[in-house]
Amino acid sequence: MVALVFPLFMALALPGAYLYAFHEPQPHDMPVEIIGADHESAQLASGLATKMAPSFRVSTVADTDTARRHLVDMHSRGAFDPATGTLYVASAGSPLAEATVRTAFAPVARQLGTELAVRDVVPLPESDRLGISLLFVGLAAILAGFVTATVLNVAVSGLSLRTELAILGLVALVAAVITTFIAYSAYGALSGHLLEVALLVASGTICAGLMQSGGVKLIGPGMTVVGVLVLVILGIPASGIAVPVEMVPSLFAHLHSWLPTSAVLDGLRRTLYFGGGGIDADLPIIGLWIALGAGAIWLSTLRSTNAPAAVAEEEGSR
Repeated sequence: MVALVFPLFMALALPGAYLYAFHEPQPHDMPVEIIGADHESAQLASGLATKMAPSFRVSTVADTDTARRHLVDMHSRGAFDPATGTLYVASAGSPLAEATVRTAFAPVARQLGTELAVRDVVPLPESDRLGISLLFVGLAAILAGFVTATVLNVAVSGLSLRTELAILGLVALVAAVITTFIAYSAYGALSGHLLEVALLVASGTICAGLMQSGGVKLIGPGMTVVGVLVLVILGIPASGIAVPVEMVPSLFAHLHSWLPTSAVLDGLRRTLYFGGGGIDADLPIIGLWIALGAGAIWLSTLRSTNAPAAVAEEEGSR
């Protein structure tokens, strides 16, 4: 009966979390900007901030160059220039977010007596028009580390820690080579930044592997459920790849900045489409989870070292 817990958990958690996250995406607090330092732009932004709340968070920006930088860093989902009726977007950040912003600003342009002109400053490549190919590359990396650590700690007995870490490192290398070969060469879905993507894939595998290994060593096979929950059930909706974080329930929006899957996938997107802009927010999270996994493994070694000593001391006192 215990063996049925995991499949039952998956049957409930996967549709429960994913349908909750994705079935009715609506914008909430999505950041957009009005370009212009004059009084009219500030007045327009103030009026739109009231009218478009809570779906959009409207602010002003002095010029187009600054607005472009904010789009590249994904600090903004759109920037509207009332002087020209131009809406600047970055569809590589999320086609759904781009479409949502476009729909919201079309009536604003008409009220100003002009037709909305859209300029995509970071478009998606023709080889990946939906922008989700990286999801499968990153998820493969995460699952490679998770499954490797689970098998080595649950199904294989008597393996030394040094051997386990060596195997995990080898799997990370193989995962990086295989996934990038399939994505870049076999299908041509991705292009550019090959080395950076391979390093992120390898780091994702190591991150998930150390986290799972440390967890299993501390709490046992039950870590399998915890690992799937953190890495897949919560990690995918919180990543913002399928649906932008401003259009999923607030639970996932808050988790976006803390979960390893979110950090790996967001890092891949920023590397592939934005030249690494804003990736400094993702790398510390990946490093944090690697450190947490390594710390859990270290704690487990302390426990295993102290256990025989405690037994020996107890036997000596008899």
